[in-house]
Amino acid sequence: MSIFDFAKANEQYIISMRREFHRHPELSGKEERTVTRICEELSKMGAAHVNVPQGGVLAFFGDEAAGPTVLLRADIDALPMQENACNSKGERAVISEVPGVMHACGHDGHTAALLGAAKVLSQHPEVNKGRIILMFERGEEATENVVYLHKYIEEHNIHIDSAWGLHLFTNFEHGKFVVYDSYALAGSLFFTVTLRGKGGHGSRPDLSFSPIDCFHAIYTGISMLKMKYSSPFKPLTLSLGCLQAGTVGNIIPGELTFKGTLRYFDREDALRLIEEFRRLLETTAPLYHCTVEHNLHAPSSGLVNNPVCAGIAREAYREAFGQDCILDAEMQMGSETFALTAALWPSAFTCLGMRSEALGTTAEHHNEYFDVAEDVLAEAAAAGLVYASAFQQSGADVSAAAYPGSIGDYYRSIEHSKAGIFAK
Repeated sequence: MSIFDFAKANEQYIISMRREFHRHPELSGKEERTVTRICEELSKMGAAHVNVPQGGVLAFFGDEAAGPTVLLRADIDALPMQENACNSKGERAVISEVPGVMHACGHDGHTAALLGAAKVLSQHPEVNKGRIILMFERGEEATENVVYLHKYIEEHNIHIDSAWGLHLFTNFEHGKFVVYDSYALAGSLFFTVTLRGKGGHGSRPDLSFSPIDCFHAIYTGISMLKMKYSSPFKPLTLSLGCLQAGTVGNIIPGELTFKGTLRYFDREDALRLIEEFRRLLETTAPLYHCTVEHNLHAPSSGLVNNPVCAGIAREAYREAFGQDCILDAEMQMGSETFALTAALWPSAFTCLGMRSEALGTTAEHHNEYFDVAEDVLAEAAAAGLVYASAFQQSGADVSAAAYPGSIGDYYRSIEHSKAGIFAK
Protein backbone atom coordinates (compact mmCIF):
# COMPACT_ATOMS: atom_id res chain seq x y z
CA MET A 1 0.00 0.00 0.00
CA SER A 2 1.10 3.58 -0.64
CA ILE A 3 1.18 6.60 1.65
CA PHE A 4 -1.96 7.84 -0.11
CA ASP A 5 -3.66 4.50 0.62
CA PHE A 6 -2.72 4.84 4.30
CA ALA A 7 -4.20 8.35 4.37
CA LYS A 8 -7.37 7.23 2.59
CA ALA A 9 -7.81 4.56 5.25
CA ASN A 10 -8.03 7.40 7.79
CA GLU A 11 -10.25 9.64 5.68
CA GLN A 12 -13.28 9.48 7.98
CA TYR A 13 -11.12 10.36 10.97
CA ILE A 14 -9.72 13.38 9.10
CA ILE A 15 -13.18 14.56 8.05
CA SER A 16 -14.57 14.14 11.56
CA MET A 17 -11.72 16.20 13.01
CA ARG A 18 -12.20 18.87 10.37
CA ARG A 19 -15.88 19.14 11.26
CA GLU A 20 -15.09 19.38 14.96
CA PHE A 21 -12.60 22.19 14.40
CA HIS A 22 -15.08 23.90 12.09
CA ARG A 23 -17.83 23.84 14.72
CA HIS A 24 -15.49 25.35 17.31
CA PRO A 25 -13.38 28.00 15.53
CA GLU A 26 -11.04 30.23 17.52
CA LEU A 27 -9.43 33.53 16.61
CA SER A 28 -5.69 34.16 16.31
CA GLY A 29 -3.90 33.83 19.62
CA LYS A 30 -7.00 32.39 21.32
CA GLU A 31 -6.88 28.81 20.04
CA GLU A 32 -6.87 27.17 23.46
CA ARG A 33 -9.55 24.55 22.76
CA THR A 34 -8.03 23.74 19.38
CA VAL A 35 -4.58 23.23 20.89
CA THR A 36 -6.02 21.07 23.66
CA ARG A 37 -7.79 18.83 21.15
CA ILE A 38 -4.66 18.51 18.99
CA CYS A 39 -2.65 17.44 22.04
CA GLU A 40 -5.36 14.99 23.10
CA GLU A 41 -5.36 13.35 19.68
CA LEU A 42 -1.56 13.16 19.57
CA SER A 43 -1.54 11.58 23.04
CA LYS A 44 -4.00 8.91 21.86
CA MET A 45 -1.55 8.10 19.06
CA GLY A 46 1.38 7.90 21.48
CA ALA A 47 3.12 10.74 19.68
CA ALA A 48 5.73 12.79 21.52
CA HIS A 49 4.66 16.42 21.45
CA VAL A 50 4.93 19.75 23.20
CA ASN A 51 2.44 22.59 23.61
CA VAL A 52 4.56 25.70 23.06
CA PRO A 53 2.97 28.64 24.94
CA GLN A 54 1.45 31.13 22.48
CA GLY A 55 2.99 29.30 19.53
CA GLY A 56 1.12 26.04 19.00
CA VAL A 57 2.11 22.38 19.03
CA LEU A 58 5.17 20.47 17.84
CA ALA A 59 4.95 16.69 17.43
CA PHE A 60 7.95 14.43 16.83
CA PHE A 61 8.18 11.18 14.88
CA GLY A 62 11.22 9.08 14.01
CA ASP A 63 14.92 9.58 14.65
CA GLU A 64 17.14 12.25 13.14
CA ALA A 65 20.02 9.76 13.19
CA ALA A 66 18.14 7.67 10.62
CA GLY A 67 17.86 10.41 8.01
CA PRO A 68 16.97 14.04 7.28
CA THR A 69 14.49 15.98 9.40
CA VAL A 70 11.46 17.43 7.60
CA LEU A 71 9.00 19.82 9.24
CA LEU A 72 5.35 19.67 8.10
CA ARG A 73 3.15 22.61 9.06
CA ALA A 74 -0.55 23.42 9.46
CA ASP A 75 -2.18 26.65 10.66
CA ILE A 76 -5.06 26.38 13.13
CA ASP A 77 -6.79 29.76 13.65
CA ALA A 78 -10.08 31.14 12.30
CA LEU A 79 -11.43 34.54 11.23
CA PRO A 80 -13.77 37.13 12.79
CA MET A 81 -16.64 36.54 10.34
CA GLN A 82 -20.24 35.42 10.60
CA GLU A 83 -20.67 32.23 8.62
CA ASN A 84 -23.49 31.76 6.14
CA ALA A 85 -25.48 28.55 6.59
CA CYS A 86 -24.87 27.79 2.92
CA ASN A 87 -21.83 27.43 0.72
CA SER A 88 -21.93 28.46 -2.94
CA LYS A 89 -24.31 25.59 -3.82
CA GLY A 90 -26.55 25.07 -0.81
CA GLU A 91 -26.61 24.00 2.82
CA ARG A 92 -23.14 23.18 4.12
CA ALA A 93 -22.24 19.94 5.95
CA VAL A 94 -21.12 21.68 9.14
CA ILE A 95 -21.43 25.22 10.48
CA SER A 96 -19.68 27.25 13.14
CA GLU A 97 -21.27 27.23 16.58
CA VAL A 98 -19.40 30.38 17.60
CA PRO A 99 -21.21 33.60 16.60
CA GLY A 100 -19.04 35.92 14.54
CA VAL A 101 -16.19 33.43 14.09
CA MET A 102 -15.68 30.98 11.22
CA HIS A 103 -13.02 28.96 9.47
CA ALA A 104 -13.17 30.93 6.24
CA CYS A 105 -9.68 30.06 4.99
CA GLY A 106 -9.43 26.28 5.28
CA HIS A 107 -7.29 26.09 8.41
CA ASP A 108 -9.69 23.54 9.89
CA GLY A 109 -8.89 21.34 6.91
CA HIS A 110 -5.16 21.95 7.25
CA THR A 111 -5.22 21.00 10.94
CA ALA A 112 -7.29 17.88 10.37
CA ALA A 113 -5.06 16.80 7.48
CA LEU A 114 -1.91 17.13 9.59
CA LEU A 115 -3.54 15.07 12.33
CA GLY A 116 -4.29 12.54 9.60
CA ALA A 117 -0.59 12.54 8.74
CA ALA A 118 0.15 11.92 12.42
CA LYS A 119 -2.23 8.94 12.32
CA VAL A 120 -0.35 7.47 9.36
CA LEU A 121 3.02 8.01 11.04
CA SER A 122 1.81 6.32 14.23
CA GLN A 123 0.35 3.36 12.29
CA HIS A 124 3.06 3.05 9.62
CA PRO A 125 6.38 4.39 10.97
CA GLU A 126 8.17 2.76 8.04
CA VAL A 127 7.12 5.66 5.75
CA ASN A 128 9.41 7.92 7.80
CA LYS A 129 13.00 7.58 6.62
CA GLY A 130 14.39 10.00 9.20
CA ARG A 131 12.63 12.43 11.49
CA ILE A 132 9.35 14.22 10.79
CA ILE A 133 8.18 17.15 12.92
CA LEU A 134 4.57 18.29 12.73
CA MET A 135 4.02 21.98 13.50
CA PHE A 136 0.50 23.21 14.35
CA GLU A 137 0.79 27.00 14.15
CA ARG A 138 -1.30 29.53 16.05
CA GLY A 139 -2.08 33.03 14.84
CA GLU A 140 -1.41 32.76 11.12
CA GLU A 141 -4.23 35.16 10.27
CA ALA A 142 -3.30 38.01 12.57
CA THR A 143 -0.64 37.58 15.22
CA GLU A 144 2.29 35.66 13.65
CA ASN A 145 2.61 33.43 16.71
CA VAL A 146 4.85 31.10 14.72
CA VAL A 147 7.67 33.22 16.15
CA TYR A 148 7.22 31.40 19.48
CA LEU A 149 7.52 28.03 17.76
CA HIS A 150 10.69 29.16 16.03
CA LYS A 151 12.04 30.39 19.36
CA TYR A 152 11.39 26.95 20.90
CA ILE A 153 13.17 25.28 17.97
CA GLU A 154 16.18 27.54 18.44
CA GLU A 155 16.33 27.14 22.22
CA HIS A 156 16.16 23.34 21.97
CA ASN A 157 18.69 23.09 19.13
CA ILE A 158 16.25 21.27 16.87
CA HIS A 159 17.81 20.69 13.47
CA ILE A 160 15.58 20.94 10.37
CA ASP A 161 16.70 20.07 6.85
CA SER A 162 13.56 21.07 4.99
CA ALA A 163 10.04 22.38 5.65
CA TRP A 164 6.73 21.85 3.90
CA GLY A 165 3.38 23.61 4.02
CA LEU A 166 0.04 23.30 2.25
CA HIS A 167 -2.90 25.58 1.58
CA LEU A 168 -6.27 24.52 0.23
CA PHE A 169 -7.44 26.80 -2.60
CA THR A 170 -10.89 27.16 -4.16
CA ASN A 171 -9.50 28.92 -7.23
CA PHE A 172 -7.55 25.83 -8.38
CA GLU A 173 -8.98 22.69 -9.98
CA HIS A 174 -10.26 20.09 -7.54
CA GLY A 175 -7.56 17.63 -6.47
CA LYS A 176 -4.72 19.29 -8.40
CA PHE A 177 -1.47 20.66 -6.95
CA VAL A 178 0.45 23.85 -7.64
CA VAL A 179 4.11 23.89 -6.60
CA TYR A 180 6.04 27.08 -7.35
CA ASP A 181 9.78 26.95 -8.08
CA SER A 182 10.46 30.28 -6.39
CA TYR A 183 8.00 32.98 -5.30
CA ALA A 184 4.69 31.46 -4.23
CA LEU A 185 2.87 34.11 -2.18
CA ALA A 186 3.47 37.81 -1.65
CA GLY A 187 4.93 39.65 1.28
CA SER A 188 2.62 42.05 3.06
CA LEU A 189 2.33 45.18 5.16
CA PHE A 190 -0.91 46.10 6.91
CA PHE A 191 -0.92 49.80 7.71
CA THR A 192 -3.05 52.10 9.85
CA VAL A 193 -2.82 55.88 9.52
CA THR A 194 -4.56 58.42 11.78
CA LEU A 195 -4.84 62.10 10.86
CA ARG A 196 -5.80 64.62 13.57
CA GLY A 197 -6.91 68.15 12.79
CA LYS A 198 -9.41 70.46 14.45
CA GLY A 199 -13.12 69.70 14.34
CA GLY A 200 -15.90 72.24 14.11
CA HIS A 201 -19.32 73.15 12.71
CA GLY A 202 -20.00 72.65 9.03
CA SER A 203 -21.17 76.28 8.69
CA ARG A 204 -17.68 77.61 9.51
CA PRO A 205 -15.05 75.39 7.87
CA ASP A 206 -12.65 78.33 8.09
CA LEU A 207 -12.47 77.76 11.85
CA SER A 208 -11.50 74.09 11.48
CA PHE A 209 -8.67 72.02 10.07
CA SER A 210 -10.41 69.11 8.42
CA PRO A 211 -8.53 65.77 8.32
CA ILE A 212 -10.80 64.87 5.39
CA ASP A 213 -9.15 67.59 3.30
CA CYS A 214 -5.77 66.27 4.38
CA PHE A 215 -6.74 62.71 3.47
CA HIS A 216 -7.91 63.83 0.03
CA ALA A 217 -4.46 65.20 -0.72
CA ILE A 218 -2.75 62.11 0.68
CA TYR A 219 -5.01 59.77 -1.27
CA THR A 220 -4.08 61.54 -4.49
CA GLY A 221 -0.42 61.02 -3.61
CA ILE A 222 -0.98 57.35 -2.73
CA SER A 223 -2.42 56.71 -6.18
CA MET A 224 0.90 57.85 -7.68
CA LEU A 225 3.24 55.93 -5.38
CA LYS A 226 3.27 52.65 -7.27
CA MET A 227 3.93 54.27 -10.64
CA LYS A 228 6.67 56.57 -9.33
CA TYR A 229 8.52 54.46 -6.77
CA SER A 230 8.21 50.75 -7.62
CA SER A 231 9.56 48.80 -10.55
CA PRO A 232 7.09 48.13 -13.39
CA PHE A 233 8.69 44.68 -13.70
CA LYS A 234 7.93 43.61 -10.11
CA PRO A 235 4.34 42.87 -9.01
CA LEU A 236 3.10 45.15 -6.22
CA THR A 237 -0.36 46.21 -5.06
CA LEU A 238 -1.40 48.99 -2.67
CA SER A 239 -5.01 49.25 -1.57
CA LEU A 240 -7.17 50.90 1.09
CA GLY A 241 -9.90 48.87 2.76
CA CYS A 242 -11.08 51.03 5.65
CA LEU A 243 -11.86 54.74 6.07
CA GLN A 244 -13.39 56.14 9.25
CA ALA A 245 -14.24 59.77 10.04
CA GLY A 246 -17.14 61.82 11.32
CA THR A 247 -20.65 61.10 12.54
CA VAL A 248 -23.06 63.52 10.83
CA GLY A 249 -23.02 65.76 7.77
CA ASN A 250 -22.79 69.17 9.48
CA ILE A 251 -19.88 68.45 11.83
CA ILE A 252 -16.29 68.56 10.61
CA PRO A 253 -14.48 65.71 12.38
CA GLY A 254 -11.28 66.19 14.28
CA GLU A 255 -9.87 62.79 13.39
CA LEU A 256 -9.73 60.41 10.44
CA THR A 257 -8.28 56.89 10.25
CA PHE A 258 -7.61 54.83 7.15
CA LYS A 259 -6.23 51.32 6.79
CA GLY A 260 -4.88 49.29 3.94
CA THR A 261 -2.40 46.71 2.75
CA LEU A 262 0.65 46.48 0.55
CA ARG A 263 1.46 43.21 -1.26
CA TYR A 264 4.68 42.55 -3.20
CA PHE A 265 7.33 39.97 -4.03
CA ASP A 266 10.48 42.06 -3.94
CA ARG A 267 11.08 43.31 -0.39
CA GLU A 268 13.61 45.98 -1.41
CA ASP A 269 11.11 47.41 -3.88
CA ALA A 270 8.49 47.49 -1.12
CA LEU A 271 10.87 49.18 1.34
CA ARG A 272 11.50 51.98 -1.14
CA LEU A 273 7.78 52.56 -1.65
CA ILE A 274 7.11 52.47 2.10
CA GLU A 275 9.75 55.14 2.67
CA GLU A 276 8.08 57.37 0.07
CA PHE A 277 4.67 56.65 1.63
CA ARG A 278 6.01 57.74 5.01
CA ARG A 279 7.45 60.92 3.49
CA LEU A 280 4.12 61.68 1.80
CA LEU A 281 2.27 61.42 5.13
CA GLU A 282 4.73 63.38 7.17
CA THR A 283 5.07 66.25 4.68
CA THR A 284 1.41 66.55 3.66
CA ALA A 285 -0.17 66.53 7.13
CA PRO A 286 1.47 69.79 8.30
CA LEU A 287 0.32 71.56 5.12
CA TYR A 288 -3.25 70.96 6.29
CA HIS A 289 -2.49 71.78 9.95
CA CYS A 290 -2.87 68.12 10.91
CA THR A 291 -0.72 65.65 12.79
CA VAL A 292 -0.23 62.08 11.65
CA GLU A 293 0.38 58.71 13.34
CA HIS A 294 1.20 55.57 11.36
CA ASN A 295 2.72 52.12 11.66
CA LEU A 296 4.71 52.07 8.42
CA HIS A 297 7.55 49.87 9.57
CA ALA A 298 9.42 46.94 8.03
CA PRO A 299 7.22 44.69 5.89
CA SER A 300 7.15 40.90 5.90
CA SER A 301 8.92 38.80 3.31
CA GLY A 302 7.27 36.93 0.47
CA LEU A 303 7.00 33.16 0.53
CA VAL A 304 9.82 31.72 -1.56
CA ASN A 305 10.18 28.02 -2.32
CA ASN A 306 13.54 26.36 -2.73
CA PRO A 307 13.70 25.15 -6.36
CA VAL A 308 15.29 21.81 -5.41
CA CYS A 309 12.63 21.12 -2.76
CA ALA A 310 9.88 22.21 -5.17
CA GLY A 311 11.22 19.81 -7.81
CA ILE A 312 11.26 16.94 -5.33
CA ALA A 313 7.67 17.69 -4.32
CA ARG A 314 6.44 17.97 -7.89
CA GLU A 315 7.93 14.63 -9.00
CA ALA A 316 6.83 12.87 -5.82
CA TYR A 317 3.25 14.10 -6.31
CA ARG A 318 3.19 12.88 -9.90
CA GLU A 319 4.24 9.43 -8.74
CA ALA A 320 1.80 9.36 -5.80
CA PHE A 321 -1.26 11.11 -7.28
CA GLY A 322 -0.90 10.74 -11.05
CA GLN A 323 1.10 12.37 -13.82
CA ASP A 324 -1.61 14.96 -14.45
CA CYS A 325 -1.89 16.14 -10.82
CA ILE A 326 0.29 19.26 -11.28
CA LEU A 327 -1.06 22.60 -12.51
CA ASP A 328 0.82 25.66 -13.72
CA ALA A 329 -0.46 28.85 -12.10
CA GLU A 330 0.47 32.46 -11.55
CA MET A 331 1.97 33.55 -8.25
CA GLN A 332 -0.56 34.42 -5.57
CA MET A 333 -0.78 37.98 -4.17
CA GLY A 334 -2.10 36.73 -0.83
CA SER A 335 0.31 36.35 2.07
CA GLU A 336 1.26 33.52 4.42
CA THR A 337 3.25 33.35 7.65
CA PHE A 338 4.86 30.20 6.28
CA ALA A 339 7.10 32.75 4.56
CA LEU A 340 8.94 33.09 7.88
CA THR A 341 9.52 29.33 8.06
CA ALA A 342 10.57 29.15 4.41
CA ALA A 343 13.10 31.95 5.01
CA LEU A 344 14.81 29.81 7.65
CA TRP A 345 14.83 26.36 6.02
CA PRO A 346 14.66 25.25 2.36
CA SER A 347 10.99 24.63 1.76
CA ALA A 348 8.27 23.40 -0.56
CA PHE A 349 4.95 25.18 -0.15
CA THR A 350 2.08 23.45 -1.93
CA CYS A 351 -1.35 24.62 -3.05
CA LEU A 352 -4.08 21.98 -3.35
CA GLY A 353 -7.12 22.84 -5.44
CA MET A 354 -10.64 22.08 -4.24
CA ARG A 355 -12.83 24.02 -6.63
CA SER A 356 -16.04 22.08 -7.26
CA GLU A 357 -19.40 23.40 -8.44
CA ALA A 358 -21.01 20.13 -7.36
CA LEU A 359 -19.73 20.47 -3.79
CA GLY A 360 -20.29 24.23 -3.57
CA THR A 361 -16.62 24.93 -2.88
CA THR A 362 -16.14 27.88 -5.23
CA ALA A 363 -16.34 30.91 -2.91
CA GLU A 364 -13.19 32.93 -2.36
CA HIS A 365 -11.26 32.67 0.88
CA HIS A 366 -12.29 35.03 3.70
CA ASN A 367 -15.87 34.89 2.42
CA GLU A 368 -19.00 33.88 4.35
CA TYR A 369 -19.78 31.20 1.71
CA PHE A 370 -16.29 29.66 1.76
CA ASP A 371 -16.26 25.90 2.34
CA VAL A 372 -13.78 23.02 2.23
CA ALA A 373 -14.05 20.09 -0.17
CA GLU A 374 -13.67 17.29 2.34
CA ASP A 375 -12.88 14.69 -0.31
CA VAL A 376 -9.40 16.22 -0.86
CA LEU A 377 -8.39 16.08 2.82
CA ALA A 378 -6.86 12.60 2.61
CA GLU A 379 -4.84 13.86 -0.34
CA ALA A 380 -3.73 16.82 1.77
CA ALA A 381 -2.74 14.50 4.61
CA ALA A 382 -0.73 12.31 2.26
CA ALA A 383 0.95 15.22 0.45
CA GLY A 384 3.17 16.23 3.36
CA LEU A 385 4.28 12.65 4.02
CA VAL A 386 4.87 12.02 0.32
CA TYR A 387 7.14 15.06 0.23
CA ALA A 388 8.94 14.17 3.47
CA SER A 389 9.63 10.61 2.36
CA ALA A 390 10.81 11.73 -1.08
CA PHE A 391 13.10 14.39 0.38
CA GLN A 392 14.54 11.95 2.91
CA GLN A 393 15.34 9.44 0.16
CA SER A 394 16.54 11.95 -2.42
CA GLY A 395 19.97 12.56 -0.93
CA ALA A 396 19.54 16.25 -1.77
CA ASP A 397 21.84 18.61 0.10
CA VAL A 398 20.11 21.97 0.37
CA SER A 399 21.90 23.06 3.53
CA ALA A 400 23.53 26.00 1.76
CA ALA A 401 20.06 27.48 1.22
CA ALA A 402 19.22 27.56 4.96
CA TYR A 403 19.46 30.90 6.76
CA PRO A 404 23.14 31.17 7.77
CA GLY A 405 22.66 32.78 11.18
CA SER A 406 20.51 32.06 14.20
CA ILE A 407 16.74 32.27 14.05
CA GLY A 408 16.93 35.33 16.29
CA ASP A 409 19.38 36.92 13.85
CA TYR A 410 16.87 36.45 11.05
CA TYR A 411 14.03 38.13 12.95
CA ARG A 412 16.28 41.03 13.89
CA SER A 413 17.43 41.39 10.26
CA ILE A 414 13.85 41.92 9.07
CA GLU A 415 13.02 44.17 12.06
CA HIS A 416 10.15 41.91 13.06
CA SER A 417 7.90 43.26 15.79
CA LYS A 418 8.51 40.15 17.94
CA ALA A 419 12.28 40.04 17.43
CA GLY A 420 12.73 41.09 21.05
CA ILE A 421 11.72 37.64 22.34
CA PHE A 422 15.03 36.23 21.10
CA ALA A 423 18.08 36.55 23.33
CA LYS A 424 21.03 38.21 21.61
